[in-house]
Amino acid sequence: MRHLITTRIKFTDDELLKEYLEISKRSFIPSLLSQTNKNFTLGIISNEQHREMIISFINDLSVKLNKENPSLVFFDDKTTDYVDYVKNENINIQTRHDCDDWMCETYVENIQNTYLNNINQYESFVIHVQPYKYDILNDKTYTMSLRYDDSRTSMFASLCQKNCNESIFSVVHSDIGGLGQKVFMLKEGSCYLVIHNNNISSVLFKTDKLNKSEELDKQYDISIVVPTFNNTHYIDECIDSLMESSNGLKYEILVGIDGCQKTYDHLKDKSFPENVKIFYFKENRGPYLIKNSLANIASSENILFFDSDDVMLKSSVSFLNDLSHKFEVIKFRLMNFIGDFNVSNTKGKSIFAEGVFFIKKSLFLSMNGFEPWMCAADSDFMARLYKKKLKIHFTDEILFHRRIHTENLTKRGDTGLGSKLRASYWKISKNKKGDGNPESLSLSEFVPILNHRPIEPKVYVETEEELNEKRIRQLRKETLEKINNKTKVVVQEVKVEKKPFVIDYNKINDLLKNRVHVDPKPRVVNQNKPDDRQTIIDQKTMTNKKTIEMLLPSKKNRRNGDPIMNIGGKFGR
Repeated sequence: MRHLITTRIKFTDDELLKEYLEISKRSFIPSLLSQTNKNFTLGIISNEQHREMIISFINDLSVKLNKENPSLVFFDDKTTDYVDYVKNENINIQTRHDCDDWMCETYVENIQNTYLNNINQYESFVIHVQPYKYDILNDKTYTMSLRYDDSRTSMFASLCQKNCNESIFSVVHSDIGGLGQKVFMLKEGSCYLVIHNNNISSVLFKTDKLNKSEELDKQYDISIVVPTFNNTHYIDECIDSLMESSNGLKYEILVGIDGCQKTYDHLKDKSFPENVKIFYFKENRGPYLIKNSLANIASSENILFFDSDDVMLKSSVSFLNDLSHKFEVIKFRLMNFIGDFNVSNTKGKSIFAEGVFFIKKSLFLSMNGFEPWMCAADSDFMARLYKKKLKIHFTDEILFHRRIHTENLTKRGDTGLGSKLRASYWKISKNKKGDGNPESLSLSEFVPILNHRPIEPKVYVETEEELNEKRIRQLRKETLEKINNKTKVVVQEVKVEKKPFVIDYNKINDLLKNRVHVDPKPRVVNQNKPDDRQTIIDQKTMTNKKTIEMLLPSKKNRRNGDPIMNIGGKFGR
């Protein structure tokens, strides 16, 4: 048995190639290296000038993950040299897999077991899987509304043959099922279709196609939004302080690099926990567009805006989360310091922060967020917020320390407190009418920076409704199978012989001879004549002699003392 897994890493644009390799670094390659069954060859369709880079990329990742490298073979395209290879080598199992998608660690093992269990019965057959979707941008998992069956196979397909005479790339993936005598499907969710910035515009990836899907979203207690620019000295300390302060919570930290190549180079190869997500904004347009954009994709209703050169004190985030049940907005005290962080080098009195605060996401979005300005947008937002007359909580506690240095927006010459730019923004804000909110939420384009941490899709537990749907699909599948195989139900006719009716006179005579004669009982005649003839007369005439004598006496009978009744008169004696 020979098994070839083939992927395509062929791009004319070097930048696009690098972006796909970044996705592959977290999805396809780690999942391939982690297979429980290593009995396969990895085939890669690529440009010749990129092959050394791809080999180096796989080697580096296998060393980092401490995994064994697979054997490799390269192809120029999926037609001539690929077809020649699979036929000459008699490849029994051809598996196609995109370089940005994920497979479970038993995927190869399940394919090969299915092959061994069925190859003696069929000359050729197809194995595929109903995938899930994983949105790598927002760390969200979905089931697919598009369902696959025997008539339509998924892109995660394997063509199995005793003797290789067909190429899996000879038809589009949805028609691969027609290349085999039968189609088998592995457990749903054995593979994940990964959604990222380069394929999200495709029709298969639009969220409006997920209307029947269940989102398996990880709920966070709080989302911390941190814009950063030209900051390689302090960003690591900032992230560490936020993680320590959030200990015990389900939290996410969204870091946005504001068009700074220096900071990008510093963070791109760092490994962070899955809840620390780094995004690169190609244009330097200020921190407030980053805050708008990242707050818009935050997974929690609780938003904390923080600056990348500051230090959050221990347990401060947990403290804010406890207050979030009572207040929509929380402002908190800070202490300034210069240089390396130390509680002893703080100076001055504690003050309240302007751009660092806690707010409910729904409230923030309802106000269309910050103005897309380079500076002073936090003061403008607070002025609009105070107009709403909400219940804002001001803490007595000092929750973080603010680092003062020459690159602060309030210290720089172009954006500082005395700059012309800040003065012009202040004038616009002062002259606003009504609620002063922007007409819409201003956003900026960004791409995620993906570190070496492989994706670990969440285990999805099927609901009873989904199980019922699966049973219905299986029943429909079996019914169609019977129709396609022209299975007919044969009704056998049972012939019943009709016997002629014959009278057995001998039997009748025997019965008559042995009959016992029984005399009938004498008939009883009821007498209808009473002994008293007068009674019969009274019954016929409806009269009674005694009654008539009482009602119509002929004369008084005083001697006997009988009562006398006169009609219409009085009773008397």
